[in-house]
Amino acid sequence: MSQEWTSNSFASGHVAQTDLQNMEKNFACLKSGFSGAAAPANTEGGMRWFDTTKKVFKIRNNGDTAWYGLMHGDGSEKRLVYRNVAMDGYLRDATVTDKVIALRGGAIYLVGGDDTQGTWTQPDHVHKWYDSIAAAIDKSYDSAGVATNITTAVDAGNDLGIPAYQIGGVNSGLDKDFYVEKKATVNTYRPAAAVCILVYLDL
Repeated sequence: MSQEWTSNSFASGHVAQTDLQNMEKNFACLKSGFSGAAAPANTEGGMRWFDTTKKVFKIRNNGDTAWYGLMHGDGSEKRLVYRNVAMDGYLRDATVTDKVIALRGGAIYLVGGDDTQGTWTQPDHVHKWYDSIAAAIDKSYDSAGVATNITTAVDAGNDLGIPAYQIGGVNSGLDKDFYVEKKATVNTYRPAAAVCILVYLDL
């Protein structure tokens, strides 16, 4: 792979064999994209160079003052794209179904692909209702069908001495027709996440 470019490769006073050799080297530069571990010595605006160290294809800016990296990658590298269909030159990975996206930034998600980490809690609740049947001791039933006795007692905190309905000996503070009890149990689940990172060109 040649990076040696000779601009003045032909003149009437030149040795023909030398000029032909320089032309051959120039064609080799163009064919390989000036491939090399370091940048070519004699640069020019719009010049191409394949950096074999970074494995990035670069192009010289118009002012010939810096290199611009061009997008690169292979079939194993996945990129997040905000589109419904793949662009020209790309294929959609149909093996990845709907996932929660997790951005790798700490020590929780350490590997790529599907990972199950973290804990989310969601409070549960149980409904209860009064059976409305006349009896000395009535009952309330929760959603599991478990009955709890309902009795009455004078509410000591009420100046009028109005009876309060008690559930299991504890004042409900609600009307006798019905009430709803919230339960403090917690369910735990860990959804799978497609782990992603943000990438940029290593120039």
